[in-house]
Amino acid sequence: MKSPLGTSPSLPTSCPGLNLRKAHRHLEFSGLASLTIAGVFSGTLQADEEVRNYRTPAAAFIMITQGAGYIRCNETFYTAQPNKIIHVGKDMMIHMKASEAPLTYFFVMYQAGLPDLMQKSSSLHASEESPAQSHYELSLVSAEYLSETFHHMLKNWSYPGILEKIHTKKLFYEIIYEMFAQLQEQLRGVKHEDPVAQTIQYIEEHYMQPLSSDSLAALAGYSTGYLSQLFKTQTGYSPIDYLIRYRVNRAKELLANSAYSLKEIAAHVGYADASYFSRIFKKIEGISPHRYKLFRLNR
Repeated sequence: MKSPLGTSPSLPTSCPGLNLRKAHRHLEFSGLASLTIAGVFSGTLQADEEVRNYRTPAAAFIMITQGAGYIRCNETFYTAQPNKIIHVGKDMMIHMKASEAPLTYFFVMYQAGLPDLMQKSSSLHASEESPAQSHYELSLVSAEYLSETFHHMLKNWSYPGILEKIHTKKLFYEIIYEMFAQLQEQLRGVKHEDPVAQTIQYIEEHYMQPLSSDSLAALAGYSTGYLSQLFKTQTGYSPIDYLIRYRVNRAKELLANSAYSLKEIAAHVGYADASYFSRIFKKIEGISPHRYKLFRLNR
């Protein structure tokens, strides 16, 4: 069946890595949820061919079977290569570009919800988004069986009969089972970090880059609101407040111990606009960066 994704020209190229916690949480949820398949498609992109501005009508799994390229989900980038499955949520903006021809993939859309009786026993926090709304990548140890199963799903989906539809759903649960089994193997021996400590470490290593509440939450594997609650409980600040204060502290060190210009220091700590950086600095410290530098020089 023809892919619903149209084509058009250019895609940037940076990719964060796999978040095993997020994948585990989603697949665990899928084992409890009622799943309804909304569409099964396949697609091929030739070299430098591109999909742009495709908004997903439902949550989806994308399995790459051949070639290489990139997939961007909202503002997060993933490498597109064989032996990899990428999950995206509903209403997310997808960009895809092939760098090697052909880039072939399966695209399975579905809807998920917890039955009323399951909601009380679920570990899903009330303030969290459904795990079906998460996006992540899962690198497969073995992809041959899953590739064949996606192919059989596609074949069955193209027939109108009820038996074929039931068989398609059975195959979908087999895919969920196989992914979960492979994920469990990958998780053995992996140390699970506290999401707040993990976010702090990421901020302190990447403070000079553009960061947002949403991107930090995505990296931690939680909803933006829930991570903010956890973060504030442990640190007294929201993730963005912590980021701002860390940037200001780094800027203070540079102002006191370097000959860099204000514009250079602002850029170094993640602000392209030196005037905006000055306003942020004054709001936190009570004086401008220029006066702070003079104060330190005169000590």
